[in-house]
Amino acid sequence: MTRSMIDWRGLFGLSSSRRPRGERRAAPRLRTRLRPGKVLSADHAFLADCAILDRSPAGLRIRCFAPIAAEDGLVRVFDEHEGTVRAGRIVWEHVAEMGVTVEGDLIELDADSLRRLKGPYYAIGD
Repeated sequence: MTRSMIDWRGLFGLSSSRRPRGERRAAPRLRTRLRPGKVLSADHAFLADCAILDRSPAGLRIRCFAPIAAEDGLVRVFDEHEGTVRAGRIVWEHVAEMGVTVEGDLIELDADSLRRLKGPYYAIGD
């Protein structure tokens, strides 16, 4: 192997334009730190608390703290840190972690819905 063929950036953990083998993400993911969230149904009903482990413009990897039953895998993920909601579809599950492909733009919440989700009794219906 000649010197010009070595990908030095990859050797030192720096960004590389090449994707690892088996990588199927549409966009590079970014790790998050202590990012709490909530998994919601399509009509914004609470399903479970979660932690957002990493994210990209195309998807999220989350860890749920309770089992969820989502119709057709359609969910919405509320990011408590940003106060935003992303609609998506569960594409894989492994134990408590799951991958969610983002479908569409951020969803705007009205003030009442946002206050309810951020409040201490969000899991209790009105």
